[in-house]
Amino acid sequence: MTEHPLEVITRGSPSLEHWWSAYQAESVFEANLSRLHLSEFATHVLQLAKDGATADVQMAAGGIERALEMRDADLTDQVVISVLETFIMMAKYYGVPLGDVYSYLGPIGRKEWEETYKWFNDGISWPGAAA
Repeated sequence: MTEHPLEVITRGSPSLEHWWSAYQAESVFEANLSRLHLSEFATHVLQLAKDGATADVQMAAGGIERALEMRDADLTDQVVISVLETFIMMAKYYGVPLGDVYSYLGPIGRKEWEETYKWFNDGISWPGAAA
């Protein structure tokens, strides 16, 4: 993959594209730290969810699904490790129910979420999978 994962994920959402542009413009931005950028993006999305910006969270979930649909192993690894893991680990700190975040994901995102959740919880399946 030649473009940054966040180029794929934020594409088509003016507010997310704006966030990504502003993030890149920060004086401390280092282009080669894509996993950090994705993790920062995930915390931004959790803040959006906390603030009730449902449309933006849905756009983010759609972008995550687009990225996962590309079936690029490195991209999938980056999105799962840096975005989905951040969602799972940090949602409660933002006061965002995990089920809310999960519900916005597409089928590939949900599958990856379920596997990631299971890994973090000693093989216990995601309880919202049947929902």
